[in-house]
Amino acid sequence: MAIISFTNYKRGQTTGCMSAVMRYTMQDKKTEFEGQQLVTGINCQPESVYADFMTTKRLYHKTDGVLFYHMVQSFPKGEAVDPVTAHAAALKLAKYYEGYEVLVCTHTDREHIHSHFLINSVNFDTGRKLHIAKEQLQELRQRNDMVCKEFSLPVFQPREQKQKTKTMTIGEYHTAARGQSKKLQLMNIINDCMRHASNREEFIALMESEGYKVRWEKSRKNITYTTPSGWQCRDRLLFGDKYLKENMEYEFRIREEIIYGRAHDPEPARAFTAADSAGVEFTDHAHCHPVSVAGGSDDADTEDRIHRVGVRGMREYLPNLRSHTDLTAVQNSMAEIQKSLTEMTTLLEQAGKKKEKHSCKWLDWLPDFDLIVVAKWIVLVLLIVAALLGMGYGTATVVSNIRNLFL
Repeated sequence: MAIISFTNYKRGQTTGCMSAVMRYTMQDKKTEFEGQQLVTGINCQPESVYADFMTTKRLYHKTDGVLFYHMVQSFPKGEAVDPVTAHAAALKLAKYYEGYEVLVCTHTDREHIHSHFLINSVNFDTGRKLHIAKEQLQELRQRNDMVCKEFSLPVFQPREQKQKTKTMTIGEYHTAARGQSKKLQLMNIINDCMRHASNREEFIALMESEGYKVRWEKSRKNITYTTPSGWQCRDRLLFGDKYLKENMEYEFRIREEIIYGRAHDPEPARAFTAADSAGVEFTDHAHCHPVSVAGGSDDADTEDRIHRVGVRGMREYLPNLRSHTDLTAVQNSMAEIQKSLTEMTTLLEQAGKKKEKHSCKWLDWLPDFDLIVVAKWIVLVLLIVAALLGMGYGTATVVSNIRNLFL
């Protein structure tokens, strides 16, 4: 298995340092195999590699900073690796640095075969400086594996790490038995929101409506939940692999495939085993039940049916679901509700009308009247009558007095 690594020069790089590294990697005693020297220059000559590097730097006025990159491709001890084949694979891998001058030296003096790559940091065609980020390093390692397979060389096989599933401790068990477990409360909220959400945005909105903050970003490996009290918890600390970010994202892709008939990413190639289904559930029912201390699923038949039918079968089944649904009970309930609303409307209209002021039919022809208004009219009439009487009495008195004066 070939491993790619870069040498870090902590004290910085100088032209003297670059020249010394070149002389070291091109030593005859290190690169000799069966009478030939395993030293090759790409876009440069091994005999004048230092001058070639410096000429390119001076041409583009970039003689400071990082002068070169030192990469090593090494094979482990005990592997039967032919040095010539390893050197040929190293030359093909060096083509990754297109437009750059690269010196490739394969060393055979150690128990393990390894190749040194000295790459000029300045592109001789464009003058651009080389920058190797994590993305380029990962791409370079993948290309290294492809080249090794092409030359029948051993490929690095990363050790499979068993996924750590969070289990409940004794203290957490007693806390859960008392109904005081924050994790179980959070898991119940997640299950409830997953029951109604069809995508990540809806899930986050539902969680926020319950007072929980969700930090779910593409650049982060885990989902972080914050409870209303401020307590934070990551998805990997919950009890069950179905709460992990990658599993929830896959479930949302399945839901989009079922609901909308499309999925953004293909399904994983691996088959699910009994061990997977024990901790990871990728269908909608995986989040449809509250969490309890003792596990169990009430929809085992539905789960088996979904796994047997598959996504394509569900897509064919869903359009016929409406025709097989009995809506009689719903229609009867709606009719009863409509009848109750009609009766309530009638009562409200009657309550809003004025009470009738006459109870006898023979008084129906009389107009509506108010006692206060009638009393005011009676008082007014009496006052007018009294005034008229007073005026009449006064007039009579005046006439009588005038008559007495002339008699």
